Amino acid sequence: MMKRASAEIKALRAQIADLRPRADAYDRLAQVLDLLPTRNVGMAEDVAWMLDRRVVDLEGAMHREDNARAAHAAQRERERLEEEQNG
Repeated sequence: MMKRASAEIKALRAQIADLRPRADAYDRLAQVLDLLPTRNVGMAEDVAWMLDRRVVDLEGAMHREDNARAAHAAQRERERLEEEQNG
């Protein structure tokens, strides 16, 4: 779900990039005609990056958990084989 959200955000960014020249032209025209005050562009958190980062973190946690389970199962199997040999 996070991957889809990230992909949608990136697709919307591309759409915004396509529309930005029109919006900038409108803003400049509106400023020339004194219809709008000047824009204050601020920085916001990059939600797509945060989602991508969280996906990587979760996938890493899943791999670590899978590896731990496999190691535990292998240890139990070794112990079972040692018991059979000794006993």
